Amino acid sequence: MCALSNMNYKDKIYDRYVSLQTSNILKIQTFAEFEKQFPVWDKYFGDILTCKDAAIVDVACGNGDLVHWLNTRGYKNVVGIDISEEQVSVAQGLGLGNVSRADFREYLKEKIDYFDAVFALDILEHFPKAEMLEAVDLFFRSLKKGGLLIIKMPNGDSPFFGRYAFGDFTHETIMTDRSFKEVFSFIGFREYQFKEAGPIPHGVFSFVRYCLWQLSRLVVNVYLLAETGRRGNVLTQNIIAIAKK
Repeated sequence: MCALSNMNYKDKIYDRYVSLQTSNILKIQTFAEFEKQFPVWDKYFGDILTCKDAAIVDVACGNGDLVHWLNTRGYKNVVGIDISEEQVSVAQGLGLGNVSRADFREYLKEKIDYFDAVFALDILEHFPKAEMLEAVDLFFRSLKKGGLLIIKMPNGDSPFFGRYAFGDFTHETIMTDRSFKEVFSFIGFREYQFKEAGPIPHGVFSFVRYCLWQLSRLVVNVYLLAETGRRGNVLTQNIIAIAKK
C-alpha cells in the first residue's frame, strides 16, 4: 500500500473516486440512471435559469449527470469540470463531450466575469473553512454581474446531518443557512435564498416519502419553534443555497 505521509490523501482518493465511491454505492453510470434524478432537479433548479444561452459551469461535475440534465433541458453553453480522471472518463465514455478534467481553482482563474451560473453541488464540504471561503470567492469572481451561484452541501441544521456530513471520508465542512449568510455577505453577494433538498413526488413511492417527510418536518419545526421561536428552518440533510452577484 502506498504511504500517504508525504502526499495529499484526498488526491489519492479522488483519482479512484468511481471505484471507491460511485460505482460501489451510487450505481449511477448510465443515462437511464441519470434521468431518474431529473424530476428532482427539475423541481430544485428548473426555475432558476431562464435563458437557454446562459454560460454555465458545473464544478466537480463527477460523472456528468447534472451536465446531461442541463443539456437535455436545452441549455446550449454548458461545461462540466472535475479533477477525477475516473469520473471524467465515465462522462466522456457516455458521450458528454462538454466534460473535461480540470482543477476548478486553475480553470476559473481564467474565467473572470464569464459565467451566468456556477453549479457547485456536493463539493464545498470537501474543503477546510479557509479553502472553502477561497473557493466561494473564486466562484464570485467568475460570475457576471447578476450571475448565480448554486450550492448543495450537508446541512448542519438537519437532525440527521451526520449521514451526509460524515458519509464521505474526505468531508471537512458543513453549513447552515445562517453560516451561508455570513459567507455570502463577506464575499459580496447581493441576494441569497435557501431551499430544502427534500423528497419530490414523481411516483407512488416518492409521493409516500414526500408525505412522511412533511409530517416529520412539521414535528421538528414545532419542537424548534417551542425551544427557539425560530421559523422557516431548513431541515433536510442537504441544503441548497443560491446566491446572486
